Amino acid sequence: MIPPNRLYGLRTQQTLADRELWFRANRLAGWALLLAAGASAAVFVAIPEYASGRSLMGLGILVLPLVIAVAASFAYLRRAAR
Repeated sequence: MIPPNRLYGLRTQQTLADRELWFRANRLAGWALLLAAGASAAVFVAIPEYASGRSLMGLGILVLPLVIAVAASFAYLRRAAR
């Protein structure tokens, strides 16, 4: 497990100041990003033409789950830091 640092992980003032919060927030962020990558990969496997790089839909399928994962991670952090 990677301790709080300025190079890797979900780095905010709250997570850098609280070791326990660092591990909880980064655990959730890791799983959220893994699920986002899995969702994008599943769509690309099911519909390979979106993975070709010639479609804006493919970019959306890649980016949207990542944006949702990052937003969920920060929402969790905001709730957990209270």
